[in-house]
Amino acid sequence: GTIVKELVYTDPTADTASEVLKLKGVNIDAIFSTDISFFFNAGMQRLAQYGITAPVFSQYAVELPAVRELVEGVYYSFPGGLVGSDGAVSALAQNATEVLGQAIIKCAGVYACVKSELEVSGQFDSTGVSTRDFILKQIKSGQAEEVK
Repeated sequence: GTIVKELVYTDPTADTASEVLKLKGVNIDAIFSTDISFFFNAGMQRLAQYGITAPVFSQYAVELPAVRELVEGVYYSFPGGLVGSDGAVSALAQNATEVLGQAIIKCAGVYACVKSELEVSGQFDSTGVSTRDFILKQIKSGQAEEVK
């Protein structure tokens, strides 16, 4: 896609009204919010108030209990292959601890060995970014549902 408008919030506690109003009349197919401050600051309510109906996308933090009630209908990326009901934040932290813990134990804490173990684990690309697949989810009636 093409980014047609980028909104930057310098004050994460400020009302989103003036920024969201900038989207009125702009031909957009979707909105992507990179973090959850948009939602905490009435972003979804402002979109509805100004009649902006483009689908909203974000990332897995929208599943957090404190955010979930603010993000009805929002689509979001979610790390694939995670198990458990505590959500991605908890599952990713647990996964990172397990992967790193195994390498530390195997290498007796020797940094160069641990680094090498992580590099050859197959879980990261050459720049250290996770190679995990992502799935798409949506909040529906307050619940996280995978989008097929």
